[in-house]
Amino acid sequence: MLDKPPPCNECILAEKGIAFTQPDGLGTSGLMVIGEAPGKSESEQGIPFVGRAGKQLDRSLSRIGVDRHSLIITNLIQCRPPNNWLQGSPWEEESIQHCRTHHLLPTIMRFKPRVISTQGALPLKHLLGLDGLLPSARNNAPKRGYVFDCRIPLPDGTEHECKVIPTVHPSFVIQGNQNFAGVHYYDLKKAWDMCQNSVPAFETEFVTHPKRKDVRDFIQRAKESSLELLSADIETYYSSNTNEDELTLKDQNIVRISFAFDGCYAITLLTRGNRDLIQEIFDIKFKHICWWNGMNFDIPLLHRAGYGFKATHLDGMVAWKFLQSDLPQGLGFVSTFYTPFPEWKSLSDDEPEYYSCMDAVACWLCTKGIIDTLKGQEVKCL
Repeated sequence: MLDKPPPCNECILAEKGIAFTQPDGLGTSGLMVIGEAPGKSESEQGIPFVGRAGKQLDRSLSRIGVDRHSLIITNLIQCRPPNNWLQGSPWEEESIQHCRTHHLLPTIMRFKPRVISTQGALPLKHLLGLDGLLPSARNNAPKRGYVFDCRIPLPDGTEHECKVIPTVHPSFVIQGNQNFAGVHYYDLKKAWDMCQNSVPAFETEFVTHPKRKDVRDFIQRAKESSLELLSADIETYYSSNTNEDELTLKDQNIVRISFAFDGCYAITLLTRGNRDLIQEIFDIKFKHICWWNGMNFDIPLLHRAGYGFKATHLDGMVAWKFLQSDLPQGLGFVSTFYTPFPEWKSLSDDEPEYYSCMDAVACWLCTKGIIDTLKGQEVKCL
């Protein structure tokens, strides 16, 4: 075991915390991994991520083809907390803040990582100030797998700018959630690839407050497209804050409908005053219309409102469930595998027009990607 250095004497865990761990790795790749706290094996060896969770991390890195020594691997705190209890403990805030000041920030200042892979909910909370790593009944905006810009104030008064990609903690995987092993690998690979290459660029063209001419332009461009796939997404008073797989038809009134026929161009229309234009878009001779949970939600509501369809329906969520039945089905979760987009689901209240357009293009890209996978045109299974 390693003894705690002098700065730890003023920490709330000076007496309660067990041993000390040093950051591991050379940091030559530009990728930093930040976990939560050392466990028993880590505190005994003085090295982070060498126990069971560390073996899971090593499996993901091996699958990518990465030597862990090219990374820099550390934790929010460097000693083992009592009973391995950090999240929600009486010492969580104070111990993490103390370790951040005396250990984590100097490590970031020394290695200046291009990308940080946060492992678990606590690093996401304390590095980015965000909650909601995974989707839940109260969280329609999961953060794992997305790329976040981060500016970290350093001890020398400067700031370090880097990207942060949150993922699940390896201990979550080994504690009965083996279905997330591929997710953990995928998120780490995204972080690794971003270290080796520039951040992929993407462009969007959203018509968020259309005039009638804008709708006519959209219709004309749609008719001049390949007419293979139209994406449609409805918003009700309650749908934007609820996971798609939890939506019900009870007391739902359609507020707006958004459309896309490629992965960047979308338009959103309020239903009031635009019924004729919305129906005209539905009447364009597309081969398929794709939805996310459309079979159980969007289509029945639109039928109830008197809209008709000529194209064949494709439900991207049903296709995803067929491909990955043991993973979350919300579009905010699935989008990380098929789109380059930043997290947008948290913008439903502040930017509803942008939010709805993003739903439409993400649905288009995800459905197309999943169908291509199922057809065997590319291998993307986790």
